Amino acid sequence: RGEDIYRRAELSCIACHAIGGAGGKVGPDLTSIGASSQPDYLVESLIYPNARVKEGYLSIQIGTKDGRVVSGTIIRESAKLIELRTYTDEIISIPLTDISTRAEIGSLMPAGLVDNLLPDELRDLVKFMSVLGTDPHYNASRSGVARFWSFYMVSSENQALGVQRVVAGDPTLADWKPVTALVNGAITDTTIQELYPVLVDSIARSRGLYASVRFVAPQEERHVPFSFDGEVRAAWLNGIPIDVASSFSVNAADGVNVLVFHIAENALPHTLRLQSPGVTFLAD
Repeated sequence: RGEDIYRRAELSCIACHAIGGAGGKVGPDLTSIGASSQPDYLVESLIYPNARVKEGYLSIQIGTKDGRVVSGTIIRESAKLIELRTYTDEIISIPLTDISTRAEIGSLMPAGLVDNLLPDELRDLVKFMSVLGTDPHYNASRSGVARFWSFYMVSSENQALGVQRVVAGDPTLADWKPVTALVNGAITDTTIQELYPVLVDSIARSRGLYASVRFVAPQEERHVPFSFDGEVRAAWLNGIPIDVASSFSVNAADGVNVLVFHIAENALPHTLRLQSPGVTFLAD
């Protein structure tokens, strides 16, 4: 229940924080927050985010001579410029000669963000955070699990762009939608339905629903084994058809590889989960 609350769009937790490398970089990484922080600290951080700001995440507000106001955390500062990461995870470089005002403003996490949660919901959220890195089921520090996926629905509006570009995982296609897996690495049917709120109507118009992950294989071993949970119609590696089962292997190429799965639109898999101990799954 706490993880469901953490993933609510209105709280923007995923947009600002990463777990297991997947998520935003605006706020501190939460992969092992439960192992390093007591529950009372977590409660205080949620309700009073400015009480104790973690080192390296103190945000500043900069006013420029042309009238802009930019807020973010400092990534790098030199004698000539300053680089900030904004709350939207955008990197902005500002020459020091353009700065008119500069002030510390505390945490980018706004006060009152959890005020609309019911007491039970706040407890569930704190419980979820407190087991990150301490409970085996919520240990995202283990590598070898795909945590960042992208989904693409081929429709009458975009089908002219071609399905071949989709099965090749072409990242320039605008309709790819990013999805962060649960801490255990699963993408659920509920997650997909939330991604496409009018899924039933969308499926009626759909020409295909596809999911992709990207990975880099170790240089010394190009024959890569995978474990896969989920039912799919077909799959491709770098645009070439492959056979997929609960256990399968592929011959990976140098550099970034793309696995694309064709999902049955009329029978969504209960879970999608992809693992391989030897590869590095990319998180964006």
